[in-house]
Amino acid sequence: YKNSLKQDRDGASDANDGAGLRISAPGMILFALTVSFAGFDWMMSLDPLWYSTIYGVYFFSGCIVSVMAFVSVFSTWLRGKNILADIISEEHYHTIGKLLFGFVIFWAYMAFSQYLLIWYANIPEETIWYHHRWVGGWKFISVLIAVAHFTIPFIFLMPKNMKRNPKILSFWAIWILVMHWVDLYWNIQPNLYPDGAGFSWMDVTSMIGIGSIFLYFFWKNLSKNPILTLKDRKLGKSVNYVN
Repeated sequence: YKNSLKQDRDGASDANDGAGLRISAPGMILFALTVSFAGFDWMMSLDPLWYSTIYGVYFFSGCIVSVMAFVSVFSTWLRGKNILADIISEEHYHTIGKLLFGFVIFWAYMAFSQYLLIWYANIPEETIWYHHRWVGGWKFISVLIAVAHFTIPFIFLMPKNMKRNPKILSFWAIWILVMHWVDLYWNIQPNLYPDGAGFSWMDVTSMIGIGSIFLYFFWKNLSKNPILTLKDRKLGKSVNYVN
């Protein structure tokens, strides 16, 4: 972020470009590791007797899906406000849609891999986690996630025209964001309500509160500086990007 601001202020240079690459590459690895360990610490630890080595990657994949969905919705909102309307094209939406589609598949792959390994091993200490999510109202939510978080988006995001239409892509992005919240709810709440789905007003208000704080600081930082990196050497190539 600071390197990008420096580029806008001082202009592009080989040293500046090199610094960005040196920071961003290990930064992606660090992000993946920290988010994965956050999944272990914040969510898997709610059931102290259960563990899954793939859980961190499963949590990470869900975060990436929600990030791409947010990018889809936010870019469409910007375009609707005539911000970057001449910059963001159908080619960009097509690529965003492909990334969203790909990460939905990646999330499903991680979720199924975890389930398959635990089902195949059939160890009571491990299967109990899924057992809690297959009783009472949790059974319906388990089926809902499989159908609405993967199957339906997979079918409707596959056609090219779905990904190139900003409004349609935004609709499915919002759909996926809602289902990601349901997935988090499904991961957390059965540890508190193992006999059936429980719901509290705090489940909604906490999401609204944290989301509002995020959006406030996100927009505050965004509005301080130009949205486009005007002095980036690769800006022209990005604007004229073709799939």
